Amino acid sequence: MSLGLDDAGTPAVADGAAGATPHPRDRPVFIVGTERSGSNLLRLALNAHSAISVPHPPHLLRYFLPLLPRYGDLAQLHRRQRLVRDALRLVRWHIHPWQTLPDAAWILREMRTPDLLGLYDAIQYWHAQQQRKPRWGCKSTFAIHQIDALADYYPAARFLWLIRDPRDVAASSKQSVFNPNVALNTAVLWQQQQQLGLAAWQRYGAQRILRLHYEALVGDPAPAFVQICAFLGLPFEASMLSAFSGDEARIAARLSSSWANVAKPISTTSVQAYRRRLTLREAQDVEGHTAELLQTLGYALPLRPPRPSRWRYARARLVEPLHALKTELRAVLRDRNVLLRWRRALLLRYLGLCR
Repeated sequence: MSLGLDDAGTPAVADGAAGATPHPRDRPVFIVGTERSGSNLLRLALNAHSAISVPHPPHLLRYFLPLLPRYGDLAQLHRRQRLVRDALRLVRWHIHPWQTLPDAAWILREMRTPDLLGLYDAIQYWHAQQQRKPRWGCKSTFAIHQIDALADYYPAARFLWLIRDPRDVAASSKQSVFNPNVALNTAVLWQQQQQLGLAAWQRYGAQRILRLHYEALVGDPAPAFVQICAFLGLPFEASMLSAFSGDEARIAARLSSSWANVAKPISTTSVQAYRRRLTLREAQDVEGHTAELLQTLGYALPLRPPRPSRWRYARARLVEPLHALKTELRAVLRDRNVLLRWRRALLLRYLGLCR
């Protein structure tokens, strides 16, 4: 499925002439990894920088990639117009609403390639212009599944690969509407996505992908952000360290209990939280499934438990819907954006059935 490459397989957006500095639009920053790994904290810190716009992502690639065959040949204007209208509807009904919305005619004019990546690029560029910032970034961690396509489309792009202890990811996911709630299911997802991250890092190298551990980010944030800025070719700005006190952090914290911590000072409170929040059996499930990769990525595993049995995997899949229902009921009481999430789900269901 094409994301933005021409028939010859060459990048749709060139890197400029040899030795030339690429246009800021062609130097995006992608935060990739697994949800519940500090990506909201990192997004807000980067967005506080004067040179980069990182809005909360409507996950255009994640949601529209499976729908692309329904739109047909996007070289045809009327088909492209329909995709743009539907994508902007997703942005308009985003669970973290944008303050201003793009104009369909402007997006169509600014699409540099007649495909989903051309649309995505135009929307992100539009937001950066609204913020009067030269560069843009995207926190859709699911883009870890599209690193190759993004790296080809944007030869000057940089990727921030977020890594967090899978036991803490599982602990954070237990009551989150954005991840599996059963620890073993979270471990399966973490393993899949972090293997993709490791393979991409080995393929593209440290010049394009920065390995960034959550524990280092919250343990000593100033040096971590200095390193991130150097990697991105940006000067460090102290405002990044106080992003939690900004309006956008407060808005996010009010919208969803899953985002409550973004309006709190950066701390190590959630490091090794699994010791308090996972049962021994849950921790063993996570460790048993992720043991090799967990250690490869630098996490301690004093005693390696056996891999979970087939029954444990089957049970985890069976009970996930019940846990998800309980989490959803809690969200009804706690989250201000629950109706926005439901509306988005209905929109995606409609697009899947009617497009």
